[in-house]
Amino acid sequence: QVHQEEIVIRSILFIINVLSCPQYRPGGKNKNSGQETSSSSKPLPTCTEVSELLNNIMSGDAIKHLTDITISALLPLQPVDLHEWADDAETFVHQEFNEEGLRIRPTAENLLTTMMQYNKQACSSSILAFLEQTSHQTIDAHTSITAMLQRESLYNAIGLCAYDLSEDLHFGAWFNSHLLSELSATNPLQHIIRRRVALMLGNWSDSLDEQQRDTAYKVLGTLLHDQDIAVRMSALDGMLRLVDDVGFYSEKFEVYLLDTVSSIFQILEHSSQVDSKLKGLNLLTTLLNSMSGKIQPVVQGILQAVPKLWEEAKQQHLMKGAVLVTITRLVQALGVEVEGIEEFVVSVISYSADVKQEHELYTLEDGLDLFLAFLRNLRSPRPSLLPLFANVVEVLQRDFEHLQVCLHITESFLLLFGQTFLHHNAELLGKMFNTVVGEVKDAGTLMYIEVIDILLFVNIHVGMNILEQSGVAYKLLSLTFSEDEGTLVRAALVALFCRVCAYNTQEFLSFLERGQTHCNFGSQHALHMFLDHCIARVDNLMLARKRRIVAVAALNMMVSRDLGILHRLPAILNLVNEVMLQERKDILLPCQAEAAPQGFGDILSKESGEYDFTGLEAHEQECESQRRREIEKRASLQDVHLGNLVQSQIQSLHALLGGEAYEKVMSEVDPDVVAQLSKFAN
Repeated sequence: QVHQEEIVIRSILFIINVLSCPQYRPGGKNKNSGQETSSSSKPLPTCTEVSELLNNIMSGDAIKHLTDITISALLPLQPVDLHEWADDAETFVHQEFNEEGLRIRPTAENLLTTMMQYNKQACSSSILAFLEQTSHQTIDAHTSITAMLQRESLYNAIGLCAYDLSEDLHFGAWFNSHLLSELSATNPLQHIIRRRVALMLGNWSDSLDEQQRDTAYKVLGTLLHDQDIAVRMSALDGMLRLVDDVGFYSEKFEVYLLDTVSSIFQILEHSSQVDSKLKGLNLLTTLLNSMSGKIQPVVQGILQAVPKLWEEAKQQHLMKGAVLVTITRLVQALGVEVEGIEEFVVSVISYSADVKQEHELYTLEDGLDLFLAFLRNLRSPRPSLLPLFANVVEVLQRDFEHLQVCLHITESFLLLFGQTFLHHNAELLGKMFNTVVGEVKDAGTLMYIEVIDILLFVNIHVGMNILEQSGVAYKLLSLTFSEDEGTLVRAALVALFCRVCAYNTQEFLSFLERGQTHCNFGSQHALHMFLDHCIARVDNLMLARKRRIVAVAALNMMVSRDLGILHRLPAILNLVNEVMLQERKDILLPCQAEAAPQGFGDILSKESGEYDFTGLEAHEQECESQRRREIEKRASLQDVHLGNLVQSQIQSLHALLGGEAYEKVMSEVDPDVVAQLSKFAN
């Protein structure tokens, strides 16, 4: 019997491979099309010829016949299946999804979907003919075992081919007229029908209207309490498909949320298989994500259950990631109320985001996501988090696989804790930046530049001290002038240093003098090179506030007797004029960026362009985005009136140079630019 089953499986696999082979279809390409053949060898048939031959063999009638055989003989549960189900339903339900090529039924399921793709009309007509015949037969206590198994097989086929049958079968009407009554029928094998209906509801989720969805929620909610754990597992699958669907609306599911979550925790408590727990956690996580803002009725129950789940997950590597994702979704769903579970979350982060532990392979990625979500949702700094920043530095010192999330965490620390974070972790910040600066490609460079920008927002003096003492500032200066770096990177670095110059010009000029020696620029003058880059790169900055910072910095540097600076005076004033003209256009013409809602990455990272920052969850806007808006307002230099500043600096230059030298320098400036700048001042 084992030998016979193996022959059947091999035969099914052979048919699958033939029907799905691209070389056997019209327009396909022969694998040996580029190889030469000897003059004596017979030419191989073309793909078109093979396709015609295959169509003659696998005609519509042949596909119908093979579909009939599949549904009546290959898909039905066998006595050994029923025995395994009765003996250990939980093991049976998981094995069934992992035995294609090892058992007849899972392999036949693949055959059916392959035939549907090969000849949809023939395969569909066979399935619908079976359904028409079965629909006239009701289920009761006297329905034979064979009839029950055949029905279950047919329903399996209808679920597998849901998409292809959607035009020919009105599932919602059939569900209301037949399936609902079958669920309440009495038969020793009724559980196999209940399980199959649960799976079908998931398969056909796209076809259900609002009222039918409501009925489906009720049915699956009942099946989640079924005595048979195989039915409960399938109800989890069906409910997941309905929840994780474009047709899902959270307000319609609110009445079912409490019972569904209770059922999930009952399954998690009584199941023995890790796969079962993963199914339950997957549905719970999806519900937390989809029902965000409406989970209050289940919060206490989840909060009581999650710590126990986490302790259990510590013993099961495969569960760790799933439980961490669930905790992360819980944190996001709780929003500002997450502070109530601070002690638990901090302990989980400490355990999961530690690269020195053996389990980090299973926990690190999800642990860092949890770390970020927790920081973003806090209303106020929590001192217990400060020591955990060391974990982030250790992650980056090992490799850059998690660079983006680590930089996001650093940003969130800076925004939440401000100068307190600098006081506690100055050395670690310097160590982290020293690890990444100059070691990653443009996308990564743009990311860490944004973090350094926020560092300077928090405290520009302390920030520069951290960067200089760690050597990072000189690395950044060298990158600014490096031809190996991309245009966007150099523009972002120019804006970064211009912020320092705009706030304290003398401190910045002193830094450039030290950088001249430290970076070994030789005969090239660091200040002159920097001004050249300001002039050349300002157009590469997309954010108006950064162009304004470059303009302010250039004006602050122009009051000098340095001939190199005076030689660049026309270009500096032209730069300022262009920035002011663009600002005037932005005021007169509504800008799309202002009209669109700003998400994470829009506010501080728009000019990066080459990478995609992960968007903030809607509920995270309340805390982190508010902090971003506040720091953005402080950092934008909007209180500086450029028109007045430029006139003030021109007057200072006049006083410094004297009348004759001043007139000589200003004669090189475009008169139209001078006139326009005067208008701006007025």
